[in-house]
Amino acid sequence: MKLQRQDGKITRITAEKVTTDNQPKTEAGVDFTARLNAAGTWIDFGKVATDGSVKIQREPERLIVFPYPRDNRFRVSLDLQALAPTADPQRLEVVALAAGTQQPLGAADFVWEKGRLLLTVGTPNAGRYVVTWKRNAAAD
Repeated sequence: MKLQRQDGKITRITAEKVTTDNQPKTEAGVDFTARLNAAGTWIDFGKVATDGSVKIQREPERLIVFPYPRDNRFRVSLDLQALAPTADPQRLEVVALAAGTQQPLGAADFVWEKGRLLLTVGTPNAGRYVVTWKRNAAAD
């Protein structure tokens, strides 16, 4: 397509075969690595802190943690009180699910550190981690 403009308005549109001679010039691709933190840098976003990259999906009575890249081993710290105030820490489970099939791969190791759930991701073939809990009776 070729657009002709006059006074800021399109006045004509014509179809044109694209060749190497008339193809518009593009700038070099954007370098997304230019602003990356050094590997292993701990970043605290408040409710979530990590030395990797994660997406957290909140659902009723569970959190789904998607690590990026999923095969790298790194830590994720979650402020469960802020993310899931009805969660009972005594009744918490974390399960790794396979990438693609979402079949359970078993329990994922986690600890409590300074009132936060600290999960280490990087289980081979895991695409996500599901944090589930029973409701805290005091919250009802």
